[in-house]
Amino acid sequence: MNKKTIWIIALLFLATVGSTSLAGLFLDYEWFKANKGLEVFWVMFLTKFNVHALFSILFIALFLANFLLIRVLGGRGRIFTRNILDRIRIPAVGTSRNLLIIVVSAAVIFLGFIMGTTASAFWKEYIVFQNSVPFDGFPADPIFGKDLGFYLFSLPFYNFLYGWLMSCLVIITIFSTVLHLANGAISIKPEGVDFSLFCRAHLSILLAIIVLFGLSYRLSAYDLLLSWAGKFFGAGYTAVNSKLLAY
Repeated sequence: MNKKTIWIIALLFLATVGSTSLAGLFLDYEWFKANKGLEVFWVMFLTKFNVHALFSILFIALFLANFLLIRVLGGRGRIFTRNILDRIRIPAVGTSRNLLIIVVSAAVIFLGFIMGTTASAFWKEYIVFQNSVPFDGFPADPIFGKDLGFYLFSLPFYNFLYGWLMSCLVIITIFSTVLHLANGAISIKPEGVDFSLFCRAHLSILLAIIVLFGLSYRLSAYDLLLSWAGKFFGAGYTAVNSKLLAY
């Protein structure tokens, strides 16, 4: 497979994805136009586009920062002299190191697009958060002292943002493990698996962030006020005096 064939396959894939998206966009446009709601359509479209672009760029930036960290510091902590990337040569690409760069670039762009698409599905939470206002004249909740607007406008967006960031961390950790393995920082031997000093520290930090960040105590505590407990809505006696103490 030469470079020309690779480019043709990539362009065909992009054309297929683009035509599908444009077809759906055109149908939405015609529906809103027929119902005299083009103003609503453009607000929805621009918000989705902005959210998609923002979170795609954010994911790519996080991924590239992590990748550059491995490229810059990974060699200093490496305790292995053998590197399979320098031994394998691939036609039309060169060394497998070049192939790794191509694969990683394509993967990060594709994943960035997917993560942006996932985020754009929460455009309502984003636009509500952007236009949040306080509930003046209404009492704050008696548990946390938060304004009612926080639970209506901000908390749904924070829950989405938390889930999105957790997904990013998991994906970045998986790719970091694969990159360390390809770069020779992880060595699989009959007697066990060896890690370089940098690889061990890097993966340990990522896993620690996932574990600590995954606890999400504060968001879970806020959600208690919006939960159903038997026949009652909100935080009951058990939630306030028992469950809340766990957070």
